[in-house]
Amino acid sequence: MVPEMECRVVISETLKFLHLLFSKNSLLPLRKWVFNIAGHPLEAVLFYSPS
Repeated sequence: MVPEMECRVVISETLKFLHLLFSKNSLLPLRKWVFNIAGHPLEAVLFYSPS
């Protein structure tokens, strides 16, 4: 990868995770959504009922 491209990737990933950390829970409730390793939201599917 070209150094300029690496810098852009680092900055964009950092901003994405900062947004996820500091956004309101109502944006994506964490009981209904999970995030993959790249920070993309996936709808959570429960196979059991938590007690």
